[in-house]
Amino acid sequence: MTRLWLLAALAVLGCGGKVGPDSGSGGSACTGPHWTRIPPPAGAGDRGAHSAEAWGSDQIAIWGGRGDSDPHAGASSPLVSGWHVRSNAEVLPIPTAGAPSPRSGAAFGVLGDRLFSWGGMDPGGTGYLTDGFQLDLSTGIWSPMSTQGQLAPRHSPVTGRAGNSLLLWGGYGGDALKTPSGVFPDGALYDPEAGVWTKLGGEPLELRVGPYQSAVAQAGDHVAGLANSDSSVQLHYFLPGEQRWVAASTAGAPSSRSGAVLVYLAATGELFVWSGSSDGDEPASNDGARYSLSADSWQPVSTAGAPSARSLAYGVALTTPEAGTKVVVWGGEPTGQLEPTNTGGIYDVATDTWAPLPLDECSPPPLYGAAASFTAFGNGRQALLWGGSSPDEPGMREQGWVFTLGP
Repeated sequence: MTRLWLLAALAVLGCGGKVGPDSGSGGSACTGPHWTRIPPPAGAGDRGAHSAEAWGSDQIAIWGGRGDSDPHAGASSPLVSGWHVRSNAEVLPIPTAGAPSPRSGAAFGVLGDRLFSWGGMDPGGTGYLTDGFQLDLSTGIWSPMSTQGQLAPRHSPVTGRAGNSLLLWGGYGGDALKTPSGVFPDGALYDPEAGVWTKLGGEPLELRVGPYQSAVAQAGDHVAGLANSDSSVQLHYFLPGEQRWVAASTAGAPSSRSGAVLVYLAATGELFVWSGSSDGDEPASNDGARYSLSADSWQPVSTAGAPSARSLAYGVALTTPEAGTKVVVWGGEPTGQLEPTNTGGIYDVATDTWAPLPLDECSPPPLYGAAASFTAFGNGRQALLWGGSSPDEPGMREQGWVFTLGP
């Protein structure tokens, strides 16, 4: 499906001050019973296809992505900027002195108090980059990553935490003559303490992130990737101790699909797969399954009361002592509709039942799939929806919405 990014003119970023619930910077804040709207930070333009990772108990780091300098040109440019967003709706700019050059599709991850950005594609879309940078989140200082033993240049690799190292796998790129190489079947671990890359061999597993590509989830110390196949989904997860990928059983697995939700359920040690489409132009589904890492087995997810069929929905797992573990599914592109939806559902892991996702006066508008981010805070009971573009608000400046799981 063609997606029109109706975005605002790009402002100079990195000079915005703190935005709190009552600041009204760039628009009015809003606090409802379930959703809290965070208005655009001062100096913000638009942002989509960015990276977002939680760190600590109450912060999420937003970095990079793309924005339009001319909303009528139909093109977008990589952004060198980002934000620290707190669960209380405060927003602070991430320093840009010493930050990576403009790029898209860079590997992105957070280990402890350090943020990493490596590789990607240059702004012209003709060259693949091999440099990387790390940000000390406690001091705001950027420094180069080691190049010793690093991977070949690439775009959109699968990235995640594997023990005390950063895992990069797959992606696609080209050689020194910029000849496309296709999807890489290899990867490496980066040890930030030693500043050393360790190349990984093993099976030629081809993964890359992106809309209708591989869905990725952090499953404890494992990185899980969901890929398409001819009959059923192919789920793989990385064992950091053995430095290898393991293929999940396909017995009882959901049908082949892309644009699916993939979420880790820490309370049960399972991966939750829901919705998606077997092809970008085919009808989507509203079924799914849960995979147990310890038992190597699948069990279906109930469809009774589930949200309507859709692709490219957003999903997170949240937990409170009163509510238990719930999967919150929001948005996406329903079958037969030209525009996205802002509806969703809450799946109760303990009872295998669905309830409608509550909406209120502060709920987000419909957002195009894969352009925004939906990330759980470290506190486990709140999640941040950030950025993207909406058919309801042409020229929408970047902003956020915090969802809080009720008792």
